[in-house]
Amino acid sequence: MKKYYIILNVLLLGALGSFAQTTYTWNLAGGGSWATAANWTPTRTTPAANDILQFNTAITASITAVPTQTIGKLLISNNANITLSGGGGGQTLTIGNGTGDDLVISTGATLNQNASLETITLATSTTADVSGTLVVNGIYNTNGTTVVTTVTGTLTDNNTVTCTTATKLLLNSGSTYTRGADAGTVPTATWNANSTCNITGVTATIPAGLTQTFGNFTYNCVGQTGAEYFDAAVNIAGNFTVTSTGGAGGSLRVSSNATARTVTVGGNYSQTAGEFRLNNSTGGVTMTVGGNLSLSGTALFTLVSGAANSSVSVAGNVSVTAGELRMSEDNNIGTLNIAGNFTHSGGTVTETAAGSGAIVFNGTVAQVYTPGGTLTNTINYTVNNAAGITFAGSVSLPAALTLTSGILTVNTGSTLTIANGNVIGGAAFSSTKHIATLVNTGTGAQGFLRVNNMAISTPYVFPVGDGTNYLPATLTPSDAAAGNRTFSVCAFPGITTNGTPNGTAFTAVQKARCVDAVWTITYNGAGAPTAAATTVATAWPATLEGSNFALVSGALIGVAHYDGPSWGTAAGVGDNGANTATRTNVTTFSPFAVGIISPSGAPLPIKVYYFNAAKGNAVNTLNWNAECSSTAATFEIERSADGVNFTTINTITASQARCALPFTYDDNSGVVGTVFYRIKIIDADGGRVNFTSKVKVGGKQNDIQLAGILPNPVSNIAQLNVTTTKKDKVELAIISLEGKVMYRNAVQLQSGSSIVSLDVSGLASGTYFVRGVFADGQTNSIKFIKQ
Repeated sequence: MKKYYIILNVLLLGALGSFAQTTYTWNLAGGGSWATAANWTPTRTTPAANDILQFNTAITASITAVPTQTIGKLLISNNANITLSGGGGGQTLTIGNGTGDDLVISTGATLNQNASLETITLATSTTADVSGTLVVNGIYNTNGTTVVTTVTGTLTDNNTVTCTTATKLLLNSGSTYTRGADAGTVPTATWNANSTCNITGVTATIPAGLTQTFGNFTYNCVGQTGAEYFDAAVNIAGNFTVTSTGGAGGSLRVSSNATARTVTVGGNYSQTAGEFRLNNSTGGVTMTVGGNLSLSGTALFTLVSGAANSSVSVAGNVSVTAGELRMSEDNNIGTLNIAGNFTHSGGTVTETAAGSGAIVFNGTVAQVYTPGGTLTNTINYTVNNAAGITFAGSVSLPAALTLTSGILTVNTGSTLTIANGNVIGGAAFSSTKHIATLVNTGTGAQGFLRVNNMAISTPYVFPVGDGTNYLPATLTPSDAAAGNRTFSVCAFPGITTNGTPNGTAFTAVQKARCVDAVWTITYNGAGAPTAAATTVATAWPATLEGSNFALVSGALIGVAHYDGPSWGTAAGVGDNGANTATRTNVTTFSPFAVGIISPSGAPLPIKVYYFNAAKGNAVNTLNWNAECSSTAATFEIERSADGVNFTTINTITASQARCALPFTYDDNSGVVGTVFYRIKIIDADGGRVNFTSKVKVGGKQNDIQLAGILPNPVSNIAQLNVTTTKKDKVELAIISLEGKVMYRNAVQLQSGSSIVSLDVSGLASGTYFVRGVFADGQTNSIKFIKQ
């Protein structure tokens, strides 16, 4: 029985010895032969398939004569930099399945597989941990059954990494795969969103395997000599970076055929050199960028180079600081949709053929466009953002501008130029969709919309405002020379005495008779500031109308030009329903405004509420009250014996504040019989003249009566003549034929003849009565016709 126990123990020891793993550590301070037993500790006299071999010192060593062999594990750590080379022939190093990871390249360590070690193969169920660097110059096979290679460091593929199942090669967060050879295949892998696929080795043929969804993707092939195509959908979860596509003729392109393609970039797209094209045939390409897009250096990004439209949509910002953004080099349209800001501080945005480019601002929050680079050829701009966009510098748009939604703001000191006279698209415009030309009320600086080479004799709408008020100007030039049909417009609320944003504001009394806004219209053609005859039309919101202005009809609305040192005479025709005013034959430009004019075209800066005269003992007393919108006024009192030939008997000059108070003048000249009086009113600001109606003193008159109304028919202002032998008060009412009271007012009268002004411009055309009810109950009526 004892003999049997001895035999059993010997068998068990033999079995345990055959499965035990021995760890062999490289013991040289440099390189040497793998096959030399003494180079390992312990001495590796008899290699076994489950041996553990390790390099665990900080050496740089070339290990030669690696034979075809199977080992259990290969461990490289402590910053060791190891190159494995074969001994000639076709060597394969197979790493077997042991406990834990079988191939371990620790952080800071490097394993270089020389091309003479043709193959490193992971056996069934083998796992590899590449936390350091693995450089493959032969074949690295991680395609076996239940094999997994996990990379958190760097995997450089200069020959072949064999893997056709994504679960067998894991590129974890922070890892980098570099394809350093021409042609070949990028292995099928699971790419973490924070991993990087780096293509550097293309000279003549782009690698296969690019249909995967990558994390970050970098293309940097300095040796490339021709055009290379993805010809597949490109999916990049992170950033897409292009730094080189080689020399002249080298480019990276998406589509070479009629198949439509997509490029999806979850992060940023950046390009510092080389050429990237979307389509090169009849297959259009749609590219979306979830982050920012930037071009710098010598980058050339081309959207269209074939017979199909292509587009790029950027959720973040676009930056072109150098290089070229070529929207099209064929007959089709390249579209760039921008949801963020666009900074074009350098480089060129252009198209080079019969096609065009379209830059669309379609964000949902306020955007900023900062120009500064070169913008040429047919590049159309569209604003489609209800939150608006600010042009933060001067820019000349070479093609069309369309406002689909939102407000385009031109900063003070900047000019937005439509270079070729294209009509601004997107009508109808409004308070929420126009070009806001900002002004600085401190410095007087203004932002302008300029249009060059406008069409002759064709109205051109400048859809300007201030971001709140829509204040368009429409110009119709007549000059035969296209270059002379060039104008700039800035519109802003807040009329001033000199028409500048930082001038002295109109008083409330002045504003009552005008629109509280200024249109600065500058002629930019030859012979400026004088141009050929041009029609100027303006429009405004009702909220900017003065209290008196709002009541007058279109016949009393005109456009005034600031002539310096004061505003000139308003002229033209208006429509107080549509809130527009037009003036023809304008040749001198600068600030314009809109105000009230009389039917004859003379201004009415001073409104007389009443004027009367009373006869006394050797004295005739004149009383009147007026409203002055000018800074001062002169009242020349005139007298006549026949009501035709008048002579000035006194002059009163009053400031604007004094003008608002009642006036009284006693004529002590001792005149007898019937005399007539009138007042000549001179506007001190513009030197403009107007006359009151005349009043009569003397002769027989009834106790009290409404003596007449002039003119009759009347368009706007009626002069009602009331006579009384004593001081009295009359309640005036304008009544329609249907008996509806249209106007009511109480007027205090002096004895004698009084003139009361009635503003009837707001009445519809028709027949009316003026009814006067006096203090003693007497009632008179006069019929008049409103034109």
